[in-house]
Amino acid sequence: MIMRGLGTTLLMACALGGGLAPADTLYLKNGVRIDGAISMLPNGTYQVEIGHRRVVYREAEVLRLERNNRIGRIDREAALRRWAEQDKTLTARFGLNAEQRRKVDALIQQLQREEDRIQVREQIIAMQTNLDVVPYVSFRFEEVSHRLSPWVLETLAYLDAPRVLGTIRQAVTHPFFGTRAKAIELLGILEDKASAALVTRGLVDPMPEVQLRTVYALAHLDAKAASPALISLLGGADRGMRNASLEALRTLWAAEIGDSKLEGHEEWCALWTRQAATVGKALTLDALVPLISPEEEFQDE
Repeated sequence: MIMRGLGTTLLMACALGGGLAPADTLYLKNGVRIDGAISMLPNGTYQVEIGHRRVVYREAEVLRLERNNRIGRIDREAALRRWAEQDKTLTARFGLNAEQRRKVDALIQQLQREEDRIQVREQIIAMQTNLDVVPYVSFRFEEVSHRLSPWVLETLAYLDAPRVLGTIRQAVTHPFFGTRAKAIELLGILEDKASAALVTRGLVDPMPEVQLRTVYALAHLDAKAASPALISLLGGADRGMRNASLEALRTLWAAEIGDSKLEGHEEWCALWTRQAATVGKALTLDALVPLISPEEEFQDE
């Protein structure tokens, strides 16, 4: 499990004493220095072993790695000083004191449990009544584990969708497919037509779940320009994608087709030939650029 943030740093500072093994030094961007047995994991993260504890940091959290022969330890006093300084900075930045931030953090972690997710989300929304938690939750979205990030993004949309629309759009290119799929779903629900061209690229995403969410989102976005791409999917091997694409096309062209139920690829090609001039620039499947490359896809540790 990836652990990060000021809370983790403070926990380590308080819980760990001097280590026993030779170690290197990891310098974090938050000013903390950690001595430990450091190794690079295949997904590009840094794993630090200190005694019997293991902590994993993303590359974005690391300032630099210094190879040396120090004894594994964490600079406890420096960590405590840094934590106090950054606690003050975070309070000023987000308007939430340490206790309020801890409450938000605890609720965010509970979003991982599917059975509690709706109730926990409602508790965060209730906090928004008296405190503006949106900036801090947005900040935490950038730092939480990839597996948790879809549910934090969804919570942000419930808190204040117009305000976080930019964040949702950016998440369409997130390295974790679950977050890309959630961002596309949310843009469809919000009927953010300005993002239609971006969302359409999800049709050629490396992950099938993203492709399927994209099809349904395009129907909500009234993305008729994506019709050629959807029509191409009618001839694909995946039955689920064929059915979803057919449903999306029928939604997009409901006014034009009325009660008729166009079924096959040829029928839809004929309709597109008649209607293409009424739509803007068409989006064809072969011209779409994937949201990310397969190599960029997040892999679990």
